[in-house]
Amino acid sequence: MMKYYLILSFIIILPCVSSSVVINEIMYDPSGADGGHEWIEIYNNGTEEVYLEGYVLFEANTNHGLNLIQGDDMIISEDEYIIIADNAQTFIQDYENFSRTVIDSSFSLLNTGEYIAIKNSDGNIVDFISYNYSLGGNGNGMSLCRINNTWYECIPTPGRENIGYQEQFYYVNRT
Repeated sequence: MMKYYLILSFIIILPCVSSSVVINEIMYDPSGADGGHEWIEIYNNGTEEVYLEGYVLFEANTNHGLNLIQGDDMIISEDEYIIIADNAQTFIQDYENFSRTVIDSSFSLLNTGEYIAIKNSDGNIVDFISYNYSLGGNGNGMSLCRINNTWYECIPTPGRENIGYQEQFYYVNRT
């Protein structure tokens, strides 16, 4: 009887295990032409490294493969950021001081919004977002970023912790 209880407990708990890889920042509508300049940042907020071989970016109802362009391997360590670019060479030119891992994938993000996800090698969704232009980042050089599990318009910070954009208020002395 105890054996069945343990097996049942394992089956119930197993689906609750989640990946530590999250979509952290999205540059979906950069200033100027979008082609080749869009990117998605993923982040490992867990305590163990994750092997990304076999992972895909799901966008436009299509699984897009991931190809390592810059970096040593397809492992995302704890507290590490990795860029998935629609054109890795263009990303590297745009952010010439970026020395972290860059993965190339074939995608084109809609400026009006869409659903995107990261799937693991088993085809299971590990994280997703459904974004739209009302969140910001629409052609103004800003990106969408996750801060405390809420999405904001922000200053692009590929490979680093997100920084929220705050409008500057000026004090006017009216005396």
